[in-house]
Amino acid sequence: MDMFDSVETLETFAALVFLCKRRAGEPVTFDEACSVSLASVGLEVEDGEAVEVDPKDQ
Repeated sequence: MDMFDSVETLETFAALVFLCKRRAGEPVTFDEACSVSLASVGLEVEDGEAVEVDPKDQ
């Protein structure tokens, strides 16, 4: 839980929420993304959107 003690880390999570919502077509401001509860954040992957990773690229 130490990672949540840093303002920079929390802003990184907000940036991730901001980018994901914008990619999903939701009009959200960075301030709105900052107010999203981390408890409500989840990751949903739709069928067909999975990206295969070539092992030699890792």
